[in-house]
Amino acid sequence: MNFKKYTAAIMVGSILLSGCSSNSSNIRKEDGKDIVASLTDKDVFADDILNQLLDTNVGKTAYYNAVLEELINTKFPVDEAMRIDADMIVKNTEAHYKANFRENADAQLEAYLASNQWNDLNDFRDAIIKSLQNVRFLEHYVNENYEEVFNDYYAYATPRILSVIKVSMINVESPTEEESAKLEEVNALVHTSKDFNEIASEYSDDQETKRHDGRLGVVDTTTDLSSFGKEVADIALSLEDGEISEPIQGTGGYYILKCNSNKEDDIKSRIKNLGIDSPLLSYDSFLSFIAFNSYTLTYESEEAEQIINEVINKALEQREEGRREKEQDDESGETE
Repeated sequence: MNFKKYTAAIMVGSILLSGCSSNSSNIRKEDGKDIVASLTDKDVFADDILNQLLDTNVGKTAYYNAVLEELINTKFPVDEAMRIDADMIVKNTEAHYKANFRENADAQLEAYLASNQWNDLNDFRDAIIKSLQNVRFLEHYVNENYEEVFNDYYAYATPRILSVIKVSMINVESPTEEESAKLEEVNALVHTSKDFNEIASEYSDDQETKRHDGRLGVVDTTTDLSSFGKEVADIALSLEDGEISEPIQGTGGYYILKCNSNKEDDIKSRIKNLGIDSPLLSYDSFLSFIAFNSYTLTYESEEAEQIINEVINKALEQREEGRREKEQDDESGETE
């Protein structure tokens, strides 16, 4: 790995000194070092800036990210499939804004791009392609280490297969007689021999899940169920195999949940095919550090290797600390 190449990359776009020229032929030198700026009584050297930058956590992380990007670009270069997918996502995004904002579509889309620091749709497309490259990088690691990753996912993310029925109410604090009667009827039905998903297809007021007979699929700690309400989301991950919840007050009504299964083999069969939406790629925010560590890289200096190892080790320490805190929270919750 070329140390100076990546330390120089860190500076691009992040350090701006008046008097600097983009034309390298105009850069003055002293003792072989580039002078990037001059003050009244001293010159400012590029090497000194780089050394100071790499003494900070921000600089070290930027250096690691530059090396990671080069690794991904080398091992998983952009291909035609990525370009096609990116074009499709851009096209669908434009269509979404036109359908939902009509005459304000352009302004809303520009605001969305600006909020993500993209100048235009070309920047957006480039970001999508980088994301697709990163997905390939993680997919490769997961495929090569599937059992290990799945076992960790199963233990840490507590996945289960869930279904839901919603009974809507105009005012959940004061339901009408008709709303209360429907809730009682549904709650009675789910405790009979009638299939839960069949009941959902007939009675549920949540149109999105009703189209799938109430099936939510695999739900884990990364699944966003906030639209149902916090209590619904909390109870969802506490249900055991075959368990049906009591009616839970949530957003716009009451919800009844069923855990169709939390068995390891059932979960594995549902997520065996990796893809961009696979929970195995998203459940662990530190997975990219672990995947990076699976490669054997040769560095041009011990300093470069030390910086990379420091960033990775610090990240993995944070990962372990977070997991210890989660275990403590889970244990305290069980004793309450």
